[in-house]
Amino acid sequence: MPVQVVHDRTVHEKAEEHQVDFFDKEKLSNVLVGIIQAFKEEHRNLEAVALNQPFELEGEKAVFHLVSDIQAGIFQKIKQEITTELRRKLNNYNLQIEFEVREEVKDDKKRLYTSTDKLHYLREKSDLLDELLNRFKLETDF
Repeated sequence: MPVQVVHDRTVHEKAEEHQVDFFDKEKLSNVLVGIIQAFKEEHRNLEAVALNQPFELEGEKAVFHLVSDIQAGIFQKIKQEITTELRRKLNNYNLQIEFEVREEVKDDKKRLYTSTDKLHYLREKSDLLDELLNRFKLETDF
C-alpha cells in the first residue's frame, strides 16, 4: 500500500486563502479607537498612549510616528498583539505595522511660567507698557 505524504502549509499560504478586505486610513483609525479604548479599560494606559499616535498608511503597511524611545519600547512589546488584532478586525492578513521615532519639534520660544516672566516678555513687546506702569503707579513686584 503506498504511503501518502501530506505537506504542511505555511502560515503565508493560509493567509492567502483568506479573503482580503480593502481598508483605508479612516477604517484603520476606527478600529484603532476600539483597541485603544480596550487598553484603557484594562488599565494599560502606556500602551494606549503609544498606540494613539499619528500614522501613515502606505498600501497595507501602517507606520506609526512615535515621539520617544520609551514609546518605541512599549510599541515593540505590543506590536504582535496589535498586528494580530488589526488583521482579524480588518479581515486583511497582509497588514503590517511598523514604527519610527521622530524627535519632538522643539520651538525656540521661551515658556512663560511666572508673572515676572510674562511681564518682562510684554515689556519687550511694547514700550508703552512701561509708560502705563509709571503713569498709573502700578506695582510690578510679584
